[in-house]
Amino acid sequence: MLIYSAKEGGYIDGETTQKVESGKDGLTVVAVPYDGYEFVKWSDGVTTAERCETNIISYLGASAIFEKIV
Repeated sequence: MLIYSAKEGGYIDGETTQKVESGKDGLTVVAVPYDGYEFVKWSDGVTTAERCETNIISYLGASAIFEKIV
């Protein structure tokens, strides 16, 4: 199971909840910032806004973190 969410300042483009069989790949999701914000990273340390998990063997939950542009 893959679960993606977004903190304040943006949203997730793609399937935010994905049931994935063990050993299979998930679908691509993208963290998209609202106007006045920028994508910083995912809560698990991934720094690219677009991600696609491969060879899933366990639950993964990650939140996109955004920062207000000053």
